[in-house]
Amino acid sequence: MSTAPDLSKLRIDRDQPAPAVTRALKRAAWLATAALLLLGAFGLWLKRGSAVPVQVVTVSLGAPSGSSGAPVDVVANGYVVARTKAAVSAKIAGRLASLYVSEGSRVAQGDVIARLENADYAAAVAQAAAQVATARATLIELTADRDEMQREFNRIKAIHAENANLSRETFHLIAADPRIASGPDGRALISPEVYVVINIPRAEGAGINNVVARGVNESALAVRNVHLIAGRMFQSGRSEIIIGKKIVPRFAHTALGDTLRFASRDWVVVGHFDAGGSALESEVWGENEQYMPVFRGDVFQSVTFRLRDPAAFDEVKRSLEGDRRMELQVQRESAFYAGQAGILTGILTFLAIMITSVMAVGAVFGAINTMYAAVSSRTPEIAVLLTVGFKPRSVLASFLAESAVIAFIGGIAGGLLALPINGVVTSTTNWASFSEVAFAFRVTPGLLVGGVVFAVVMGLVGGFFPAWRAARLQVVQALR
Repeated sequence: MSTAPDLSKLRIDRDQPAPAVTRALKRAAWLATAALLLLGAFGLWLKRGSAVPVQVVTVSLGAPSGSSGAPVDVVANGYVVARTKAAVSAKIAGRLASLYVSEGSRVAQGDVIARLENADYAAAVAQAAAQVATARATLIELTADRDEMQREFNRIKAIHAENANLSRETFHLIAADPRIASGPDGRALISPEVYVVINIPRAEGAGINNVVARGVNESALAVRNVHLIAGRMFQSGRSEIIIGKKIVPRFAHTALGDTLRFASRDWVVVGHFDAGGSALESEVWGENEQYMPVFRGDVFQSVTFRLRDPAAFDEVKRSLEGDRRMELQVQRESAFYAGQAGILTGILTFLAIMITSVMAVGAVFGAINTMYAAVSSRTPEIAVLLTVGFKPRSVLASFLAESAVIAFIGGIAGGLLALPINGVVTSTTNWASFSEVAFAFRVTPGLLVGGVVFAVVMGLVGGFFPAWRAARLQVVQALR
């Protein structure tokens, strides 16, 4: 039998909400919160702006088959829509050879999307390279032309400096300087000079050659330490000349009493002079007052003078060059001729070094050959020396001494063979004035001693290796 429920405990609480209503309220609250969060996120996204940064990527594309040239670079540009679309274009102009995408295609970094025909670009590059090569060749040619013109300019500048015109007023200003020395007659040792290049016939064979004609005054002999060796000094006011001794045998009509024609006038040779072996012995001297009307007018080209005190040269140079009344370049005569002979000195020095080097190499090989033959023929004697107790260094020293003696004898013989050319006169060209300059060979004692010492040194160098071989021979091997 079942017990009936006690319904008396049941109550209805009207202040407590129903459970279903509570769950509905909670769900609505969560949805409202989520909606607010979404709205906030959307608002933040809107605040960032609608523009999206575009990353530019350079892609290297290969050239079409059958063509040559550098790869073509393309770059994407344009306005990105929804981060999925882009327009592309090439950095250079070119015909489209192949297109691997269409509108709406998806691409990734590194994909080849098109190929451009680069024949025009390659041709332009080749043309530019050819133009660069042509420009470089032109630059080299222009540089050579510039250097040649610079040398010609320097030569003309030197000639103009040498042939600069000095007026009589300038000469009188220079002559008035109290630091200029005076001769025994009380006259200032100063010579205003006219310098020109003339053509006169050669003594042997046909043709003419350039020589220097210098117009001087009566003080020139004392100023330049020149001495007459035949005839007399030219007289003032007359067409007379004196000639340097080195060109007398080399040119026609240069003997005493002969008539030499130049500058449309006849000049009588009245004397020959000696200038101590200097280049002045290759010149034709006349009175400057006679030279000026037929050559360069009433002007001088240079003024030469002696100082009372040679140590005062720097002071005189500053004084004359600083005088605004005249434009002068003051230098010692030795420096002047050294500058004129610079090119010729360089050529002769180069030839001397080259010839000496070749002959030195030949001398060394000659000494080596001679001493090797001597060692080979004396092998038994070397063995005997080593057997009786001579040390290898003694054998080495003996062969070196023999080589030095042979070289010494050769040096003496070479010096004796060179003696006949002492004093022989020949000529060359003065590259500053393009005139002939005669000079004599000098074989001095110093040169002879230097030649002998050089020969001995070459003998020692050439004899060292055979002597070293002789010193290292084994006794048993030497006796075979």
